[in-house]
Amino acid sequence: MPSALIIDEPWISKILSGQKNWEIRTQTTHKRGEIGLIRKGSGLIVGSVEIVNVLELPRNISVLHDTFQNHNCWAMDLINYGDPEKPLYAWVLKDANRFEDPIPYDHPRGAVIWVKVPDWKKQKAEV
Repeated sequence: MPSALIIDEPWISKILSGQKNWEIRTQTTHKRGEIGLIRKGSGLIVGSVEIVNVLELPRNISVLHDTFQNHNCWAMDLINYGDPEKPLYAWVLKDANRFEDPIPYDHPRGAVIWVKVPDWKKQKAEV
C-alpha cells in the first residue's frame, strides 16, 4: 500500500505547481520514490511527487536564504522551526503531479505526517 504525506497550504500548492522542490522537516525520511500528497484536512489525495534525496541543512541564515527558491520559506522562519539545536532536513522532490480528480481516502486517527493510502495508479487505471 503506498504512502502519502500530509501537507498544509500554501506549501502543498507550491509543490504541485513546481514552485517548491524541497519539503523542509525536522526529521529525515528513508522513503524514496513516488508518494501521494494529501492536502491537510481535505480527506483527499490531491497529487503525487517523487522523493529523490534528503539533505541535512545547517540552521545558517546565509545557506537558508541562498536556497529560498527550493523551499519557498523565509530563512528566519526556518531557523526558528522546531528545536533550534537540531538540524533541518530538505526532502528533495521532483515530478510533482496534480490529480485532475482528487482521490478520497480514510484518514486514520492520529495520523499527522504519513498515511497508508489506496494505490491511486491502480484506481485511475480501473476508471
